[in-house]
Amino acid sequence: MARWPKQDRSDWAMPLVGKTFWVYQRLSPAMRRRALTETLKRAYTRLHFDIFPNITKRDYFAAPTALLPFLQESVTARLGPIIWLGPEGDKGSQAKYQGIKFTKQLKKFVPIVDASVAEYILGPEVEEYWDDDEVSRIGAVLRTLTKKPIWVHRKTGEHGPWGWWRAQTWATGLAYQFTKRDMQKPGFLAHPDDVRDETTLYASRLKGVGKKFIASEYAYLRPEHKAQALGAIALQYGSVGFMNGGRL
Repeated sequence: MARWPKQDRSDWAMPLVGKTFWVYQRLSPAMRRRALTETLKRAYTRLHFDIFPNITKRDYFAAPTALLPFLQESVTARLGPIIWLGPEGDKGSQAKYQGIKFTKQLKKFVPIVDASVAEYILGPEVEEYWDDDEVSRIGAVLRTLTKKPIWVHRKTGEHGPWGWWRAQTWATGLAYQFTKRDMQKPGFLAHPDDVRDETTLYASRLKGVGKKFIASEYAYLRPEHKAQALGAIALQYGSVGFMNGGRL
């Protein structure tokens, strides 16, 4: 039996009682059990893991063995862990792991965690700290360390150059962040028409260069049923899965 289902059906922003945003490693044991139960109740198949200290309060990139018990809890529940590998908004980590320092640590990190990881994402929003050449370099190194899917997550509405994608033989595809019309803080929400149109267009273009499209960001701090409706639309129009809520 596979350790977790093949398809990615997940929600990095899934509501949890008393939490507007939660990080699995920072939850109490009881709340971690609750998070697993709530995820499975929705028939989702993945659990998302941040690893940099601006979010987790600990540098798990530097301490992969400390991450393993949390990954194993997810695996035991047959939820495939997704690891976000970009230090978004973390100036300290960006400086600490600048240039070759990042791939040097990546070569230590991945062999320890890879057996308990379903997918990797270069992101969130890689443009904020890496240019396309750096993403290419990191992605190529990561591919030598794993056979798991490797996604790239970009800023709102960005897909990257199609020629660039064709050259990235290591990449699985684009974890897409949709255009958002509702940006009233706190939170945001994409529009169904944009999810339909952007999925249709970009899934087709990515397929043409040998890559996949997955809907990854379209709702935060909005009613869950609205996020789930958007994920379902993305599936209907060509996304291979969803990472921000959906209906099967």
